[in-house]
Amino acid sequence: MAKRKKTKKKTGKIIAVVIAVFLVVVVGFGAFAAVRIMGDIRGADQAESGNTVEIEISAGDTVRTVASKLKAAGVIEYERIFAYFAGKNGVDTKLKAGVFQVRTGDGYDMIFEAMQKTVSDVVLQESVRLGFPEGYTVDQIIRKLVENGIGNEETYRQIIDTADFGYAYLPAAGTENRLEGYLYPDTYDFFLKEDEKSVLMRFLNNFNKKITENQVLEKAQEIGMSLEDTINLASIVQAEGMVSSELPLISSVFHNRMEIGMKLESDATLNYTFPEGEKKWYLTYADMKSDNPYNTYYYNGLPPTAIMNPGIEAILAAVSPADTKYFYFCGVGDGTHVFSETYAEHAKNVDKYINNK
Repeated sequence: MAKRKKTKKKTGKIIAVVIAVFLVVVVGFGAFAAVRIMGDIRGADQAESGNTVEIEISAGDTVRTVASKLKAAGVIEYERIFAYFAGKNGVDTKLKAGVFQVRTGDGYDMIFEAMQKTVSDVVLQESVRLGFPEGYTVDQIIRKLVENGIGNEETYRQIIDTADFGYAYLPAAGTENRLEGYLYPDTYDFFLKEDEKSVLMRFLNNFNKKITENQVLEKAQEIGMSLEDTINLASIVQAEGMVSSELPLISSVFHNRMEIGMKLESDATLNYTFPEGEKKWYLTYADMKSDNPYNTYYYNGLPPTAIMNPGIEAILAAVSPADTKYFYFCGVGDGTHVFSETYAEHAKNVDKYINNK
């Protein structure tokens, strides 16, 4: 009988301990969740805020739909709580189609403010769809935007020179040709009264999406390249190649040259500095001897910046070149090239395809 009482006491103590541990876990979890939720509501400190992202509100979207988009973009963590506070702030009754921009560290107040700005400044305006092919320069992009009533050229240039776009890998404000290579070529829908920074962010957000989806940063690191050098090289590959299948081959030529310290000798890099209407199919000997930082006949290595805005195929070719021993390529006149390992072979190709035309 005494043994049974002892067993009951022991069992009671175990149950008490289990209950105590359970309560501690529940309280601890609740406290942890509360901290996470408050962090979501308040957002990060400005110094810790992340990348800028675009959120599009489509016709018929509910605040829960918008909350799902915000969560998918990494802006918020708790959809239901965001929807609740949106309702308390009256945001849920004011949703209209449009685009607004937030950062991944923004709190709910900043997000609501951005959504209200969208409603008053952007929504229901006339829009225009514009396509920008691979190889367009920043100048060409700005010209096309302005010609179609999207923004002011002087404002674009001022914003490009001074604005913080939220991506740490972009060249610093004040850098010459700062966004060359980073305005991703694609087809976009713009509002006619959309502000210039918002327009530029569309290109930059798309660029970030492409390099993230295709793990460009990781691939660049694997071969010891920075993103800046990757985009510079990709722009040259894009300029020199017209056929997608040749881009890795062209990239291999430049990689092979850089590996042994040989000059890149690309006509496209110096051509970048010539005004529109003065570009050349072939450089003269005088051009090749000119002291210009973009002259890759005169200087070793890559030029100071990209020379145009490459597409993802050229960017991937820059970080994943074909495995070849080619050091030369020569156009044959139909957009394709012949490749060679030695200068003697290259000279024969030049004679055949260029000098005898």
